Order: sequence, then C-alpha cells, then structure tokens
Amino acid sequence: MANYSSGTGCIEIMAAVSFWDKSISEAASSNNTFCLTTDAENKIHLKRKHAYFHQCQLQLYIGRDMFKFCDFVVATERHLSKE
Repeated sequence: MANYSSGTGCIEIMAAVSFWDKSISEAASSNNTFCLTTDAENKIHLKRKHAYFHQCQLQLYIGRDMFKFCDFVVATERHLSKE
C-alpha cells in the first residue's frame, strides 16, 4: 500500500526480465508484447488492453473501499517507470 496526500493506493510492480538490459522506452518501442507503449508525444503508458492494466483495475475494484489509485511500476536494470 502507498499513502499520498491523494489517499491510499496499491502498487503493482513488474520486473521486466526479458528487457533487463534495455531502457523502458527502448522496450516499449521495440516489442508489441511489452506492457508499455509510447504515444505521439513519447510519453510512456500502460497499454489499456494488456493483462496488467486489467489486473490493476481488478485490484482497484476489490479494494474500492480502501484504494484511490494503483501505481504500476516497471523496472529494468537501466530504468524505472511509474504510471
């Protein structure tokens, strides 16, 4: 659980082992199966049709009385991304 001024939330952490030697932006732009994507402004986002997005939504639904948000964190050896 995470506590911020906006309330209490949950955290989903993914270690991108298959992309460990890449940066998050390299992984997002080099593979269609990766959970993150880049938009036209080169901002990184969790794909809305990826299983991890649905997992975060389920966590928010189950914890709806407690959680106000879900931070999705992806880590490689070179980079860390939070959405």
